[in-house]
Amino acid sequence: MPNTGPRMMKSKVKLYIYDIGTGTGDWASDFAEQHPEAKVIGTDVSPIQTELMVANTEFLFEDCLEFWSFSPVSVEYIHMSWLFGSIDDWCALYKQAFACLKPGGYLESHEASPLIRLKGCDSEVSSASAIHQWGNLFVEAGRRSQRSFTVVEDGLQAKAMKEAGFVDIQDETLENPIGTWPQESEKRLIGQYSKLAMEEDLQGTINYVAHSVGWSWEETLVLSSQVRNELQCPENKPYFLQRIVWGRKPSDSV
Repeated sequence: MPNTGPRMMKSKVKLYIYDIGTGTGDWASDFAEQHPEAKVIGTDVSPIQTELMVANTEFLFEDCLEFWSFSPVSVEYIHMSWLFGSIDDWCALYKQAFACLKPGGYLESHEASPLIRLKGCDSEVSSASAIHQWGNLFVEAGRRSQRSFTVVEDGLQAKAMKEAGFVDIQDETLENPIGTWPQESEKRLIGQYSKLAMEEDLQGTINYVAHSVGWSWEETLVLSSQVRNELQCPENKPYFLQRIVWGRKPSDSV
């Protein structure tokens, strides 16, 4: 997805942007570089942001599940991404964003599915496969923790935005490839990075949820090895869904 923010947000005046769940801060830094007129503030519970900060960026150590430190009606645009499996109440999260936004401001939410799908005529993932077990592991972990990983499948973003008071809600669903199987150069590059990111720490990703379902270290080791093998199988064309949802705070809101 192009790093442009809401399609309607074009201004020559000073803009304030919040990036919730900023992670390494790459999105915030890229956006700040592309929009020097904006002040971009990223928040996260982990202080892992780059030390090479763009001048108009700032990073804060803050948990988005707690009360936000930002002033009400203080910002034009809020971006958040990859929070699935971390949020117990999406409506409460979006209500905090609603309160911080100025009238007419936008919230844009990017989330992904942990379920790996296969492209092609025979697109069903066998229940005996490792990538099927991978998906089930995250679904079960989310059920037990009451912090859902199936945000995309359940349409939670749009539902919670509407409940929080946003209007003009729109969404876009992307099929992000894993691996270099796509013919189109752009999707091929996306797939290359997706596969690299997954393979970099497969077992660590599984360990993130394994404890909540009672898995042993040995079980996570076996599953990570099996998933890696299936992702490398040339007959498979794996991908995952990403949903982008954005909505506007009504202009007559305060």
